[in-house]
Amino acid sequence: MRSRVELFEQIRRDRRIEQLSIRELGERHGVHRRTVRQALESAVPPPRKDYPRRPRPALDAWVLVIDEWLLAAYGDDPVLTPPELAGSDLRVCAVASLLR
Repeated sequence: MRSRVELFEQIRRDRRIEQLSIRELGERHGVHRRTVRQALESAVPPPRKDYPRRPRPALDAWVLVIDEWLLAAYGDDPVLTPPELAGSDLRVCAVASLLR
């Protein structure tokens, strides 16, 4: 997968060399015309929007309990985390293992 910076670079190069329209550039690179316009305006993509953290009403009441379970089971050392939990939300995995 190419980065957005590389995508913007390719769009700008195609526009400069081949004089393609915004629609043609969008079709060639598989992006929306708005993205093509952004690429032609600036070589650097706009920063990602920072969204507020979403509420988790079903889990928020249990966060402290689950954290205590995880600390009791694995301590503060992330190396001791079981491999099947690596890369996933530990709280969700802990709750799922208790419900089995």
